[in-house]
Amino acid sequence: MKKKNLLIVYIIALLILAIPVTIYGVMHFSTYTSSSTNKNDNKTPSDDSSTSDETTNKPVEEPTKVVDRFEGKTLINPKGIPVLCYHAIGDDKTNTLYVSQEKFKEQMDYLKNNGYFTLTMKEFNDYILNNKSVPEKSVLITFDDGYSNNYTLAYPILKNNLQNATIALITDFSNDSFYLSKDQILEMLKNGIEFVSHTTKHQSLDEFSYEEQLKILKDSKLALENLLGEPQTVFIYPYSKYNQYSEKAVKEAGYNMAFDLDGGIASRNDSPIHIKRQYVNGNYNLEQFKTLLIVK
Repeated sequence: MKKKNLLIVYIIALLILAIPVTIYGVMHFSTYTSSSTNKNDNKTPSDDSSTSDETTNKPVEEPTKVVDRFEGKTLINPKGIPVLCYHAIGDDKTNTLYVSQEKFKEQMDYLKNNGYFTLTMKEFNDYILNNKSVPEKSVLITFDDGYSNNYTLAYPILKNNLQNATIALITDFSNDSFYLSKDQILEMLKNGIEFVSHTTKHQSLDEFSYEEQLKILKDSKLALENLLGEPQTVFIYPYSKYNQYSEKAVKEAGYNMAFDLDGGIASRNDSPIHIKRQYVNGNYNLEQFKTLLIVK
């Protein structure tokens, strides 16, 4: 009987001890469950590495916008376009190839302030060959030979005025300090200045056979393409000289336009292999310069 009573007392004691342990366990489990639920509620999709994709968090790159330089301009199909031809910029009054920097600035400012639109060579090409319209009072500015003063004296004015121009390079003269360096050419290329072929050594094509001309033209074209990293399809005749073989050689070499210096306004009615240009004489005053822009 005593053993039975002791067993009952022992069981009761165990039950008394078990009650607080059970209560503590229930409370602890409840707290843990609540905490876990709150953490999950506050968790963002990016916190879950198992379901997130890093690429979805990268910003979407917008496509590069193509700038329409003719936007807002009145487009026309003029009878012709003035193509101005410069050579050197500087103060050599004994040589009419030199236009002083002061005069050049005056001329460029006149174009800017009077609504003239300086075309790129591609835009001019589209006008001549593809019958594309151009803004009113369009003009093409060219330089022959690629003198270093085109960079030091003309380029700052053109860049400041946001004006385009094209320079005809003699490809074998790029290491001569009197001419543009490779670094100067590549800098200008990024800022509205284009470059075209002007032979390898400033040869007068009328003195050469068809085969000789073809080699000169191809070599110049290839040298420019290697330098600039883009196709070359425009040629400018040194001295404005050519013979009966020149047109065929120019086309065969891969050019679709060529400029001479025979005077007059460039027109679609003329051969694209003999596009006219207006020579800017270093002695011209502003009034004489204005006459070069008249399209009749």
